[in-house]
Amino acid sequence: MNTDQITNFLSGYFHEDWEVEAGTDAEVVALFQSSGSSPSNIAALANELESAATKRENETSDEWLLKDHGCYYQPSFDGLSGSDWFRRLAALMRNSLPSLDSPPT
Repeated sequence: MNTDQITNFLSGYFHEDWEVEAGTDAEVVALFQSSGSSPSNIAALANELESAATKRENETSDEWLLKDHGCYYQPSFDGLSGSDWFRRLAALMRNSLPSLDSPPT
């Protein structure tokens, strides 16, 4: 698993002042996607988040997000575990990717 990709995303977009730039995690994902990342890079990150979610399934605290990834978002405030939040992020990323059968714009 390439945790560097996850760490770069989380520490870069969910830094200690992330709420100044966006009000929700979904808005942060939208900012990330509008930053010029290619659809293939976004899909790869979504896959990495899914893999990491499975690996952290039994974690009861979300303190590892800050310790391991420099992430200041606390999913427990929204009733989510860290692994549930990773799955949510992955879904948000995938939902906004262009469909393979959509014509180019």
